[in-house]
Order: sequence, then C-alpha cells, then structure tokens
Amino acid sequence: MPWFGSLYSQHKGLRVGKQYWSLSWLPESRRALMAGDVNDDSKLLSWGKRLLSLMTQPVPQSVTLADSIDDSLFATLAYLLAEKELTLISVWSPTFAINLFNHLDDQAVREALVATLTNGQWPSDRQQSIGDLKAPTSRHAASVLRNWSDHTEVNYRALWPMLSVISSWDTVMSSHWANKLQDRFPQAHFQGKGLWMTEGVVTIPWDDAYILAYQSHFYEFECVETGHIFPSWQVILNQEVIPIISTGSGFLRYKPSDLVHVTGFVGRVPTFEFIGRIEGTDLVGDKLSPVTAQQVLNDVSEQYAGLMPLSLLAIDTQSEVNKPRYIA
Repeated sequence: MPWFGSLYSQHKGLRVGKQYWSLSWLPESRRALMAGDVNDDSKLLSWGKRLLSLMTQPVPQSVTLADSIDDSLFATLAYLLAEKELTLISVWSPTFAINLFNHLDDQAVREALVATLTNGQWPSDRQQSIGDLKAPTSRHAASVLRNWSDHTEVNYRALWPMLSVISSWDTVMSSHWANKLQDRFPQAHFQGKGLWMTEGVVTIPWDDAYILAYQSHFYEFECVETGHIFPSWQVILNQEVIPIISTGSGFLRYKPSDLVHVTGFVGRVPTFEFIGRIEGTDLVGDKLSPVTAQQVLNDVSEQYAGLMPLSLLAIDTQSEVNKPRYIA
C-alpha cells in the first residue's frame, strides 16, 4: 500500500481507468494438470483488495488457463486492445511484455484480432481453448489495427491514450529490455520494480528510490566485505550487503543470492540498489560472478553497435587445442 500510495500521488492518471497487472503464468507442460483456481494471484489479497482488483483489471485471471501460452497471449491482447482507458501496465519481466506486443507484428495475428474485436467471437482455431471466456469487442482498436501495415509502426498512443505508467524489472540483465519496452510507450512514465522474490519482498519503489519494505518482514544484512551480520538500522551508506529475511509465516533467516548497494536513507529507513546475483561460475578457478559477466556483456554491447549478447556460455573441453572458455 505505501508503494501504491507513492505511485498514485506521482501519477494522477492512475486514479481512473483500468490497470493490467501480470503476475504468475502457467508453463505449457502444467496447464492440463492444474485446477481452474490454483493460479489465481488475487487470492493473496484481502477480500476488499480482491474486489478492487477485479473492478480495475481489464484482463480476466482465467486467461492463464487456456490450453496453450499462445492462446493465453492472444486473449490477453484482445482484452487489452478492447480497453481504451488503460492507465497502467505492470509486468515482472520486460521481455514478457515485449513478446506479448511483438505478436502485433504478425499480420495474421492482427487480422484475427481485428475479426475478434469486430465480431465478438474468438477465432475458430482458438474456440476450444478459450471459448469459455466472452470475447471482447472494440471497433476503435480494430480500426487502428486495420490501418497498420507491415511498413508502419503500431500507434500505441492511439490504442491507449490514457496510459500513464509502465512498470517492470529494469536492473542488471533486464536494463536493455526495459529500455526497449520504454521506447514502445513514450507517452508513459516508466517505473522499475523493487527487489521481490517468491519468499518475500526486500525493497519497493518509493518516489525515485527503492526503499526497504521495513514493515513487511524482519530484515538482517550480511556485509560482503566483512561477513558480519547486523539488523537493518545498522547499515551504512555505500555498503554492499546481502539481505536476510524472516517472514511472519515462519520462514526464518532466508538468505537469497542477491547483492544490494546501500544508496541512501528516507528518514532512518535505508534505500538500496540491486546489483546482481552473487552465485558464481568456477570453470577454471576464475570465480566469474553474474555481476562481472553482465559487465562484460554490457561492454560488448557498447563496443559493437547493434549487437546485444544475451548470456555467457561456459564451454568445458578436454581438447589440448581448444581450452575451456566462455562464449558470448
């Protein structure tokens, strides 16, 4: 709620319209095995907040239960396109959003969406998968897509003129893709995510910083330099630390492999910047950390325009000619 309060105070446009929050998605292999209500993230909320969520969400939660991810994405796009008063898009990974909107580059998909939004019927080849959901309609969105050719860029401003905020991960390996996502929606403010994990939350966005969510769990920190462990009120500016969290549900002293940097304080509450994971690779005694690997990839991207290396692959070989090495 403090995160939402800060967000709403900065962006008045969020007080109206609808908001798209994408949380959990079922992998293809598990869709046929899961019950219809297992993946409902709204069950994490109180009844009041769940009701508010249902009132503001343009995409029904059950789209994730389609037979395939492709059908889920198609239905998601249809519902989003039908909501002209969309004010916020929040996803975890920017690559998920990019992949979602990349479907609009496919002329066959656009034509199918135009038909659905015009007639209010799902395509015949998707009926069995998502037929239980009522198809949305929007002649406005259908018209925008119909006038979009392969030689022009889609007019996102025309589709969602009220869009105020885009939110996703934007640190370390996500930074390049976050920039790509921002480029698609120049009319919207971009907000990065704090440090969240399945086990708990460490930081939340607060104004222009990522503040410790100090009322969510009990926090300790391990100093990378000394190995000493201390409570949150003893962290020092510019320290590099590893968070340790104890949750109200009884998950005690969980230590993730996340490295954060102390950037400042809001009152007495520290703010942090996520640096990266601290798990390393030991191919030939080199102890290559993800932070170092990402810096190498960033340097390559800056040196060679138009190239974006995705990962470093460790190649282990017994050959006397080719030594063990990394490939970008």
